[in-house]
Amino acid sequence: MSDPDIRVDGKAAGRLRALFWGALQQRLRGLGLGKGSAHRAKAVADLHASEARFRGVLAASPDAVLMVDNAGVIEFASDRVLDIFGYAPEELVGKPVEILIPERFRRAHFSHLSAYFMQPKTRMMGGGLLLWARRKDSSEFPAEISLSPVAMADRSAAIAAVRDVSARRALEALQQKAAEALRESEGRLRYFIKYAPAAIAILDKDLRYLVYSDRWLTDYGLGGRDLRGLSHYEVFPEIPERWRTIHRRALAGETLHAEEDSFTRVDGHVQWLRWEVRPWLDNLGNIGGVAFLTEDITDRKRMESQLLQAQKMQAIGQLTGGVAHDFNNLLTVILGNAESLLDEIASNDPHRKLVEPIVAAAERGASLTQLMLAFARRQTLEPSTFDLNEVVTRMNALLRRTIGENVEVDLRLTKSLWAVTADIR
Repeated sequence: MSDPDIRVDGKAAGRLRALFWGALQQRLRGLGLGKGSAHRAKAVADLHASEARFRGVLAASPDAVLMVDNAGVIEFASDRVLDIFGYAPEELVGKPVEILIPERFRRAHFSHLSAYFMQPKTRMMGGGLLLWARRKDSSEFPAEISLSPVAMADRSAAIAAVRDVSARRALEALQQKAAEALRESEGRLRYFIKYAPAAIAILDKDLRYLVYSDRWLTDYGLGGRDLRGLSHYEVFPEIPERWRTIHRRALAGETLHAEEDSFTRVDGHVQWLRWEVRPWLDNLGNIGGVAFLTEDITDRKRMESQLLQAQKMQAIGQLTGGVAHDFNNLLTVILGNAESLLDEIASNDPHRKLVEPIVAAAERGASLTQLMLAFARRQTLEPSTFDLNEVVTRMNALLRRTIGENVEVDLRLTKSLWAVTADIR
């Protein structure tokens, strides 16, 4: 049986066709079908169909396909070598495969080629090896190569599929660079949050801590605790239901805040806060959790309360000063007239006992008025030296008359006290 007259272009395609035809002849002989025009015609048709399928597979493949013998000589090259290497297929047939390898790798490639044909086996593409190939214009590109051994009667060969992965490697490099930039950005964000002079906490959708500032730990008495992964309600079991409702609203997309709000801690003390809670979005624009920003304003509230009390006392002092001033004018008239009347009454006159208490009461009223004026700071202080026990004893009598009989005053004096210098009025 002789070869059929099949016209194909290119010496490489002729070599490949001869291989197929030789294999087909051997198969026909084995089946005893080497004679007869009908069998011959069918064999030719089968060869045409097989060759057409093979060419279709090569045309659809994104890889350049080469067949290399055990001496490293290229016996076949598919049409894709023009797109990938810049060579026409006929330019490569009969050339050493090292023409497609950068010079710095050729010495090592020769030893690898010899080792491969000593133990030939299929090697799939994408084995993790970083390989480089060389184009006709001497430019280089990263490549992936798969190898499949081909057994022939007189020699060994291998089919190599070469894929240019320049675009993929460039994309991987961009992705790696973007990932590194993202890690750096996240690192800066974590650093900023950790050392921010504000109480900040970032939680996921399950309200578990992702990152938080040192100030958060300080403001809530959590120093030294690692909150990452812990539930917010596990850290603060005393959170009221109204705040839990606010958290649910924030997870639904709302941003809420309060200028001042009380938070009763588990030990009973009240902490005043200014807070804001808002949702944060992930890369896809979905809500990933909530962010808390709070300020402990307990000290400010305490100072405001003290200021309010001081303002109240100032108002009372002003009122007291005005009343005392008017009352002192009245007492001046009463005391002056009482003293004049007392001067005109003889010492043995029984009416003198009625006037003397008026004078004494007016004098006590004047003394109280002086104290009120001193409290209101409308009178210049006049310090004097006196016995403190004596002053307390006099005040005791005044207190007893003032507070009533239902309160008992227990006066305990210490002897040998030093003299005190102050305004006693």
